[in-house]
Amino acid sequence: MGAGTIRDRIDNDTEQDSVIIVGVETDEKFSSTEINKLLDDVLKDINDHDYDKINQHKNTIIEKLKGEFDINDIRYGGSHSTRTDINKLSDIDLLADLGEFTKDSSSNDVIDDFAVAIRERLPSTTISTGAMAVTVKFSDGLTIQILPAFQDGECYRIPDPSGGGWVETYPKRFAKKVTQLNQEHSNQIVPIIKLVKLICNTNNIAITSYHVS
Repeated sequence: MGAGTIRDRIDNDTEQDSVIIVGVETDEKFSSTEINKLLDDVLKDINDHDYDKINQHKNTIIEKLKGEFDINDIRYGGSHSTRTDINKLSDIDLLADLGEFTKDSSSNDVIDDFAVAIRERLPSTTISTGAMAVTVKFSDGLTIQILPAFQDGECYRIPDPSGGGWVETYPKRFAKKVTQLNQEHSNQIVPIIKLVKLICNTNNIAITSYHVS
């Protein structure tokens, strides 16, 4: 079942039956079994990632950047690091670990240098730069964002969204906490986060993926 069909079901059922997922009441004709079946269908669709395609594009970028820069590691960030990513909606965030933090590095300059290297490797691909990352939009619909990052003790320093500088982030700590809470609550936290993200997207609710989590 496609995402559009599922979202249509959510929208239609929401209008007709007082928001079956997040509403206070549901119509009596919807049994818990029917609701669970609908939720299972939604989760099956949003978990249906094409990892072969993801890995192919990711490895192309990693090979180019590691050939041009002194990078210790490139790892998942964002929703992929917490397993709360949604098929066809969540961008793939990669943290490019540049080693020990150097205060004299401009995040804008590093982002621009990353973009130049990736354009050399993917000249026909849509590539843009922002305050925090290089965004690579492939023709097959997959989007990958690459954030330069420096290690600074227990945290990473990633580009400051206000531009030029660096801000602290603790992706490993955050991912560990989400995993811990998910395990403590019978593995229901991650599915709930995914469903809320889908509901927000379907209804154009302006809230970041990070803040939903």
